[in-house]
Amino acid sequence: MLFKLKFDTVIAILLMLLGIVFWVDIGTAPYRVRYYPRYIILIMFVPVVILFVRSLIPKYREKLPDLQLRLNRKVLFCIVSTLIYILLIPLVGYYSTTFIFITGVMVFLGARKWFIIVPVTIGMIVFVYFMFTRLLLISLPKGFLF
Repeated sequence: MLFKLKFDTVIAILLMLLGIVFWVDIGTAPYRVRYYPRYIILIMFVPVVILFVRSLIPKYREKLPDLQLRLNRKVLFCIVSTLIYILLIPLVGYYSTTFIFITGVMVFLGARKWFIIVPVTIGMIVFVYFMFTRLLLISLPKGFLF
């Protein structure tokens, strides 16, 4: 009998791997900054482990949908644009790359009102700036633009 992957099992494994990567990566941050992200990772791990264990119990497993790998155009665009965004941050800089990324994704996903797109994008950048640069004292990557 072939073991079929369930959607919840795959999501739980991916979230656990992501948590482990973040846990290891945050170890390089300054001592004072490590606490908050590590608490968030630990808090995230509790429901992820519960999800993983429940996805393996036959009683709950029968009710879960099978993993279906169908990517539509919007999902594929978001994945590709996110990878390009991550690669461009060190080169171009966080602020300019983020402005282009958020604006582009919003327009692609159907937002057409510029009086909403621009304030949301700028608001997000300002929020992240104050959260990381001022509150957590972590400098964001600067490239040749900003």
